Amino acid sequence: LDERDHHLAGDYKHGLYVQCRVLASSGGAKGTLEVSLRESRIEGDLDDDDHPEEKQIVQAYVVSTTRKGCFLRLSRFVEGRTILKELSDSFLPDPASMFPPGRLVVGKVKKVQTSNNNSKKKGKSRITIDLDMRESVLLDDQNKLAFEDIKQGEKYRGIVTRIESYGVFVRLENSQVSGLVHLSECSDEYVKNLASLYDPGDLV
Repeated sequence: LDERDHHLAGDYKHGLYVQCRVLASSGGAKGTLEVSLRESRIEGDLDDDDHPEEKQIVQAYVVSTTRKGCFLRLSRFVEGRTILKELSDSFLPDPASMFPPGRLVVGKVKKVQTSNNNSKKKGKSRITIDLDMRESVLLDDQNKLAFEDIKQGEKYRGIVTRIESYGVFVRLENSQVSGLVHLSECSDEYVKNLASLYDPGDLV
């Protein structure tokens, strides 16, 4: 998905009719097709995404989580991984439940590796990056947002830190400023259970 399509991530269900663009095919008559649902691809932008650089802050989708860490996908040719101790500053009793497949996460690039060995896409290089997802690392060497910098009516990104029956607590990105989103402001639709809509760690 493109960044503007993130809100659609939960809308895809089995049997849903969608528009897509074919990116590649393999295996002859009984082969497989690689397709994209990204709006930018459907509109004709077929250029490869730029690969990340060291120390860059990037977004990725969780592919799977094990006791050793998290495996991620950034784009068509870019995969990522984060070791267990670099998933969070705090202890995670159950990493798999905190980082389920499909979750959007943010991390800082530690290392970039390029390899042609496992790529079958007409010579395209596979890129594997090592990410550190700890908040202390993400905020390192950045100008943190202070309370007095926050303007009424402006839009900000944040991370869900806690969910209660009356609302959701959100910490603004690149800051130590947290706020309560009251139940009445969490959705335009009626929400019976906020825990079914949000999880700790969600980007909002």
